[in-house]
Amino acid sequence: MRDLRPTVQAIGIDPGINLRSQDNQLHRCTVIVRSTGLVATGENNTIMDCQIDSPLGLELFGARSRIENSTFQGSVGIKMNRTSENLIEGCKITTTKGVLIEDSTGNRVLNNTFSGTGFGVVVFGILIFLL
Repeated sequence: MRDLRPTVQAIGIDPGINLRSQDNQLHRCTVIVRSTGLVATGENNTIMDCQIDSPLGLELFGARSRIENSTFQGSVGIKMNRTSENLIEGCKITTTKGVLIEDSTGNRVLNNTFSGTGFGVVVFGILIFLL
């Protein structure tokens, strides 16, 4: 059986995918871009079983989102800023900086695999729960 995974490829400066509304679900996609792979400003979004290859995989501003079982490659896997109650679980993150969390609260980073040349999780000014 052939894997019919939707693919987004771009060479511009805009994000490959921009989730501005809430309650979106993005499953089994591949994003290959030269800028940010995904930007999620809306709340309660789900990103699952995706493959993101970009300098910044996911920039997350919306609260209560789930990022599960996805693969990130590039410089920074996931960047969260001024958000809360997000879950990053079961991801494979092969980047220089895996997850950057800035000025955010109540986020959970659980059961992920980090590899690369830098830090797995970088935290600035917040409380999180790591397993």
